[in-house]
Amino acid sequence: MRIRLSIFIALIFINFVNGQTRKLNLIVGTFISSSNSDGIFVYGFDPQSGNFNYTSKFAIENPLYIAISQDGKNVCSVNTVRIGGISAFAFNSNSGDLTFLNRVNSGGNNPSYIVIDDENKFVFVSNYGSGSLIAVSFLIDGSLSTNFQLNKQPWSSIDKNRQTRSHVHSAVLSPDNRYLLTPNLGTD
Repeated sequence: MRIRLSIFIALIFINFVNGQTRKLNLIVGTFISSSNSDGIFVYGFDPQSGNFNYTSKFAIENPLYIAISQDGKNVCSVNTVRIGGISAFAFNSNSGDLTFLNRVNSGGNNPSYIVIDDENKFVFVSNYGSGSLIAVSFLIDGSLSTNFQLNKQPWSSIDKNRQTRSHVHSAVLSPDNRYLLTPNLGTD
């Protein structure tokens, strides 16, 4: 059986300036088409040498996309499974450790994208399989609320081979953090 592995590099972030030394953390989510996902990996990255050093790992099911809060203290991932999930972590940028806070329902099937607003108040997730978008608020401790707002997009379009239903495949905030853009493959 062939196992397909797709690795999505979420973001190189958190710059620290210690004299002339600059430290970057690289957070990598994995997706495996079987039920044995490896989880989220954190690496230290030296931009001068190009070397990566393994820092830590958190085992969680299919964290396909990852979002990092503006202050660098929180990391969220979608858990791309049939009944989707959203996982929240505290992140220690000095040690590179992720601390699991909680996991909530994504409000749909096969979540495909996640973004955190600039004020660290909300997480937005698109659910490709069910054609929906969800907004979840952060709690004071950085975990996610179990209450959410769901926007179902039950439309289709002209290509009946591919567009019999909605497929919301991303959720992107505008640069001014005022608008949420949600491309939908099922509706053009």
